[in-house]
Amino acid sequence: MQLTVCLLNWRRPENLHAIVEALRRQTCKPAIFLWNNSGLPFFHEGIDWQIDSDRNVGCSARWIMGAYATTECVASLDDDLLPGDDDLLQDAMDSLFRLGGPVGMAIGAFGVVLDPIADYSEAAHVSTPQKDTRVDIVKGRLLLTRTRDLLLALPSLFPGDGKPACEDDIALCGALAGGAHGYHHLPGIFRGRLVELDAGGVGLQDRPDHYDRREAVRREWFP
Repeated sequence: MQLTVCLLNWRRPENLHAIVEALRRQTCKPAIFLWNNSGLPFFHEGIDWQIDSDRNVGCSARWIMGAYATTECVASLDDDLLPGDDDLLQDAMDSLFRLGGPVGMAIGAFGVVLDPIADYSEAAHVSTPQKDTRVDIVKGRLLLTRTRDLLLALPSLFPGDGKPACEDDIALCGALAGGAHGYHHLPGIFRGRLVELDAGGVGLQDRPDHYDRREAVRREWFP
């Protein structure tokens, strides 16, 4: 086993059942960890480790679980995104190893190329490109890196003010890259191989302060 996939549950349990089933069909046979933020019971026999939180502590909590992975790689996968075929995650790991990458490189399907002057909302948001593309930020919807690198970056993912942290992907990519631009990659292997699930109107992108929050964290890591 080479990969651990860290999931979050908020208010989309139907999606999560489908995602776990799809992960169990993956040829790389990942370990599946779930942080249940919903405050409601959730059970699926395919989950290897689950933590039930009685309050929503945001997205960074999934990386706490990831720090306990015994696999070479660790990934996040949001609960509105489904692997479209059984070889997707194996191909993702192969891409990470093929790219070789410096210490701390992350790959994924969605990313951001920042403008040094403009706000985060005006940056170039890239989705499943046809060719390998360098980005500053890999979005946490699907992000994969080496577990050893996550462990080095983990202390940077928590704001220390007790508030839920859901800009963990920006902080993680910034910490992994040491604030360097163009450090991470979106390999071309994801195009046409992901299924968008119903977000149910409860996604972070639906919050009125979504871009303001992400801009604030972006400026901490990519000034």
